[in-house]
Amino acid sequence: MTVTFWLLETLTYGRGFRRNLKRDFEHYSIDSSPLKPVLMAFSKHFLYPPEIQLTSQFAFAYSYPGRLEILLKLQSEGPLCVKDIAKGHPISLETFSGHLKILSRAHLIIPEERYPYTFYHNHESNVKKSEEVLNAFFQKLKENG
Repeated sequence: MTVTFWLLETLTYGRGFRRNLKRDFEHYSIDSSPLKPVLMAFSKHFLYPPEIQLTSQFAFAYSYPGRLEILLKLQSEGPLCVKDIAKGHPISLETFSGHLKILSRAHLIIPEERYPYTFYHNHESNVKKSEEVLNAFFQKLKENG
């Protein structure tokens, strides 16, 4: 518990994380093997092949019904501001904003700043690319199954 708290505190507040990491964790051990907090604290997604990472990113972006509705609405109505996209969704604006961020990180939508609003529209070529990547993945599943 102390180790976890220290790690969270260090990640949150800084404190020269890499410099202090070895010095502070040398004294903790489980089953007489030293802890490896760098591997425990960070995502290991980079250890997988790039095509699997890309498939996973697109699958995650498509995994929530609200995000699918956002994509369909932007496809049918074109560029819209957040307030207009959020109409009719049963979630808070903060949660909705998080879903827009996920879609932006997957490069499926493009944010465009027009002060004081942010307008979003579909990134057509990346939506097609996501279709190709996911189809290739399902094709591999069929071949191997």
